[in-house]
Amino acid sequence: MAQSSTKRARPDYNPVIIIDGKPLADYKSTIPPSTKKLTVKGQLTDRSRQDYPELNSTVIIDKAVISIIRANRIVASINWKDSQSSSIDLSERAQTGDRFVIQFVDVSTQTKDGIINNLPNTEKLYQIPIR
Repeated sequence: MAQSSTKRARPDYNPVIIIDGKPLADYKSTIPPSTKKLTVKGQLTDRSRQDYPELNSTVIIDKAVISIIRANRIVASINWKDSQSSSIDLSERAQTGDRFVIQFVDVSTQTKDGIINNLPNTEKLYQIPIR
């Protein structure tokens, strides 16, 4: 008799990028060069919240690299950590035609009991044009 086993996929998340206090509607949107605050957060996907009810829905962004790219050159870049201030200002260097590149590098989850676990292989990259 074969046993059926249901193997849960690892939790997955969706990045949340907030521009001047408003969530970016989709990652094909453009943002103005006058943007003052860019904030990054993460939320478990609906499926992961359903499969992992023991986890908090907000994920911890342990490291993200946020850069302004002009043509093929990095104009400004910072390593952002969740424990830092909740927003950054790169707007003094941004110009029309540039793009913000946000690379989520290290992400963790936290159980409702406070146990933190790294999410392996969850690196994500987003490019947001500045227009």
